[in-house]
Amino acid sequence: CAHLVFQICSLAPVVFSGKPAGETHAQTMGRLWKALVAIGAFMSLNIALNNASLLHLSLSFNQVIRASIPVVCAACAVVVENKVPSPAEAAGLFLVAAGVMATIAGSADKSKQRPDETIGIVFCVVATLSNALMMTFSGRIMGPERLNALYLTFYTSPVVLALLAPVSAGMEWERMVARLAMPAPNHPQNQNQNQNQNQNQ
Repeated sequence: CAHLVFQICSLAPVVFSGKPAGETHAQTMGRLWKALVAIGAFMSLNIALNNASLLHLSLSFNQVIRASIPVVCAACAVVVENKVPSPAEAAGLFLVAAGVMATIAGSADKSKQRPDETIGIVFCVVATLSNALMMTFSGRIMGPERLNALYLTFYTSPVVLALLAPVSAGMEWERMVARLAMPAPNHPQNQNQNQNQNQNQ
């Protein structure tokens, strides 16, 4: 969430200094708000579920599943944009995905299995689908609508922040408060604790 806040604040001066495709920001958001909300929702779902999957899956197993994103994205483009890949493109997607999966699977340590792997697989698969849908809708907006990546990132970041902030606060609030309440290294409380530890030794 801190990264999203920084992203919004850092992009705001650049975005508000220009206009997307010759119209105002209000006109652009009013015309594309449904797609922008959808992209933000897919992005937040991707972030949340992918992170959650790593609690139940090893990173290598997670990457094996996510290596299929180009193939899933191509399938989503067929449904959303009616964009059918040519046989050569389909063969290339298959070979790329198969090669990445085989490479990562071969280097995975299969002896280290985590509990509840099925839940992790479901989370990772849904996150992969969300990522593919996010990329598909983004491509649809950035193409015919001539909206560049900078504006798209700025418009969708508040949506992602609004969806992830309540979840993050609900799950990490106590840990965040405890971390913020920690005294600095040179704080008198820490110095007293260090002195007591030295005396005990």
